Amino acid sequence: MHRKSNWFLFFVFFAFVPLILSSEGAENAHGFFTVKNISERWYLISPDKKPFFSAGISSVAAEDKDYKLGARHYNGLEKKKINVWALDTMTFLTNIGFNTLGCWSSPEICRLGMPYFKVIEFKKYNENKLVDIFGPEFEKMIEKTVTDTCTNCADDPNLIGYFLGNDLNWFGDYSFYMGHASYLFDMYFDLDRWTAGKKRVIEFLKNRYSSLDEFNNSWNLKITNFNDLAGMRMSQFNSKDINEIRNEFLIIVAEKYYSLMTEKVRSIDKNHLIFSDRFANSVPEQVLKISGKYCDAISLNYYKNLPDIDRGYLEAIYEIVKKPVLISEFTFRSMDNTSELRNTIGPDTTVASQEDRGVHFKRYSMSFAGLPFIIGYHWFQFYDDPQDGRASDDEDNNYGIVDQAGRPYVKLINAMREANPDALETHLKSPLKIEAKNIFLSPRIKVRNGEKDSAFSPIYLDAKSMRNIFTIPWGDTENNGKMTIQKRFGSLLLWFFTGYGWGCGASIFPPTHESAGYYNALGYKGIKFRMSIPNKMRIFIYLNESGVGPPWQKSYPGANGADGESYSSDEAYGTGKMEDYYYYFDSFNIRPVWGNQSGNKTIDLQAINDLEIAIPGRQGAGTIIIEKIELY
Repeated sequence: MHRKSNWFLFFVFFAFVPLILSSEGAENAHGFFTVKNISERWYLISPDKKPFFSAGISSVAAEDKDYKLGARHYNGLEKKKINVWALDTMTFLTNIGFNTLGCWSSPEICRLGMPYFKVIEFKKYNENKLVDIFGPEFEKMIEKTVTDTCTNCADDPNLIGYFLGNDLNWFGDYSFYMGHASYLFDMYFDLDRWTAGKKRVIEFLKNRYSSLDEFNNSWNLKITNFNDLAGMRMSQFNSKDINEIRNEFLIIVAEKYYSLMTEKVRSIDKNHLIFSDRFANSVPEQVLKISGKYCDAISLNYYKNLPDIDRGYLEAIYEIVKKPVLISEFTFRSMDNTSELRNTIGPDTTVASQEDRGVHFKRYSMSFAGLPFIIGYHWFQFYDDPQDGRASDDEDNNYGIVDQAGRPYVKLINAMREANPDALETHLKSPLKIEAKNIFLSPRIKVRNGEKDSAFSPIYLDAKSMRNIFTIPWGDTENNGKMTIQKRFGSLLLWFFTGYGWGCGASIFPPTHESAGYYNALGYKGIKFRMSIPNKMRIFIYLNESGVGPPWQKSYPGANGADGESYSSDEAYGTGKMEDYYYYFDSFNIRPVWGNQSGNKTIDLQAINDLEIAIPGRQGAGTIIIEKIELY
């Protein structure tokens, strides 16, 4: 760390920045943290008008209370009183260069002078916290939650700001991107007729269409009044604009959420910064834009198991909102841990050893600091998860910098001690220009073009090729997801129970799998499934390239130039009848949870490994009958 060579740079910076701040109005003269763009770099500005880069750590609590009865867990109060624990822990964190306490930290340590954050978390009274936010009950709950969270710290100069929630399910089924548009519209549509949310859906649809006839034509319905929708549930839609409808309604939900949340916070606390809710690794672009409209900064929980950060994705977030970004969570875990945790549930950021955790921390933290729009990073978390996982969700990860007994992971700690003090200096030297062009949050894919190969039949599966078809059933067995596959009467029968988790599915390998090792689909526009899907059952088709594997794999050596990416179709709904389902290749999306995440974003049709039918959970049992799969 060659700090001596940078003394002149620091002298210039710290001598002139206060003058810049004063000349531009000194927004934080009232004595609280603000954010400011100084010469194309974003900074947090401390109450004493100094640039501040937040090197933080989350969940610095005296005891981990999310444990199962009798389970071993972190408890700093076994041998110390709370005030002694707080002082000792503060000294420990300061010595390794942390300058911020992330959310979920104990009040006793937050009172010791280190800057800190708070998160506004409200109770879930539905399967998704964002359903239904249009009724008076939700507003009353938010008002009470904000009052309880903000009242006692509204005048505290050490508080940096508030996060407006954590890991909210903006995609409907999950809080993170799964390759499809948000299903919040679907969830609102399925609400009971008397709810404010269902009434808002009907109002939205009535305003969207110029006439009832236009609506009926688009939705393949024959209602006589829009109010007839009150008692209906989501079913088979032939409307080509269903994803547009979902995206438009998502804007309405986001507008309501952020306007309400910021209004309630500002009614109590006009002093502190407001950050978006802590997006779970991804966020719909519509939501991001609305959050930027109402919030001072964006917060992102960033979980990637890559050699370095995905700079392009972070640049996309900034380019869309032009607001500073805080990395509110990032972490790495190892099987080599003294808490004997298995790391089976939760974002997979597994590395080989504690030394590797330190290597990744240094690389990621300095890469974050090296971006001009990043204003801080927060490691998740202070202590390891409890024995046998957390009581709330079974997460059993080695995320801590100390184990369950409070023993530090020395190699990780040493890396943090080396990197954290360099964060502000690294940020000071960050490049000013964002050179990326045509930036998108969701990867825009291409389809490999080429001539048809006569050695490969356009028939992927039919009665004749059935005997050469190799299949693999799979499912979320921990949540009772099950799949059984049978070949009968010239058809492929998939017997399933989706369970209560992420669901189940079947991998279908081509008849050329054993001879060539792949299937060549060059020269075709898409693939057609002739199959029967239970009425209103929702499924996806996955397309895997040769070389496909889990996202943490170091390499993806595919055949015939493929690079192991995995793609997903939009969802299809069953009718209970034998139907033809058409899937254009250019309508597929990259799968963020499987396959090569750093590939060429091009469907390499010259080397398809397999096709998969995926059935999301919580849909019950049924049978899918596949008669034929062919290219067109």
